[in-house]
Amino acid sequence: MWDRTIEREFKRDYSYISQAVSVCKEKQLPCPSHLIDVFSDTSVITFPTNSLNRLENSTWAEPPEPQYQHCPDLEIILRETQR
Repeated sequence: MWDRTIEREFKRDYSYISQAVSVCKEKQLPCPSHLIDVFSDTSVITFPTNSLNRLENSTWAEPPEPQYQHCPDLEIILRETQR
């Protein structure tokens, strides 16, 4: 997702993910050639403890849920609001 989005838009529209990118480690998974059209960019994303420890304590406080107002084609599933 990061590779396909302009950094300015990423920070504005996907701020939570933008913060997480700095502490995650992505490992591409091998893909059999006959499945390349389906699984060409499959990877595993982990959050190593040493990276998480670099974040400020305020990161773990209960921040408000992000608002994605500039995203008509949102690629994130939002939590449903309680009625």
